[in-house]
Amino acid sequence: MNINPFEVLNVSQSATIDEITQARRRLARVYHPDVSGSTEIMQNINVAFEILTDPSRRRQFVETNDNNQEFQHYNEDIFLSFGNLS
Repeated sequence: MNINPFEVLNVSQSATIDEITQARRRLARVYHPDVSGSTEIMQNINVAFEILTDPSRRRQFVETNDNNQEFQHYNEDIFLSFGNLS
C-alpha cells in the first residue's frame, strides 16, 4: 500500500514547513490516542510529518512517489511488552 504523506496531512506539494507543522498539530488534536483517536493513524501522521520536513526524504518521495517502507502498521499487543505477569 502506497500512502501519500501530502494526503495524510492534507497539504499541497508546495506546502511550507510551517503549514506542514500546523497540519500535523491540527490532526493530532483529533487523532491522538489520548483523545480517543487511533495509534495507527497518529503513527501515519508522524511518519508523513517526518518525510515532509526532511528535505531529502521529501524530494525522494516527490521524485519517485514511493514510500512503501515508510508507513508500517504496528499491530503489537501492548501487553506483550510487559512480559508474563502471572
